[in-house]
Amino acid sequence: GVARALAHNPIYIFADEPTGNLDDYSTELVMDLFLKVNELGKTVIIVTHRMPNTITVPYRHFYIENNLEEI
Repeated sequence: GVARALAHNPIYIFADEPTGNLDDYSTELVMDLFLKVNELGKTVIIVTHRMPNTITVPYRHFYIENNLEEI
């Protein structure tokens, strides 16, 4: 899926859980690829639940927490 998205040379890349079903090694490869793509001038937006894998990325992070009480 990542290769297919990059094949069209987009300006923006929106990745929804790109590492959701990957092992730690594959996750690191995908995140490194997104960093390299970003260095080429592309904007990469990643939505993930796997925060430990993204904390090492030296760019902006936005956190959204669900603080709703159960009814």
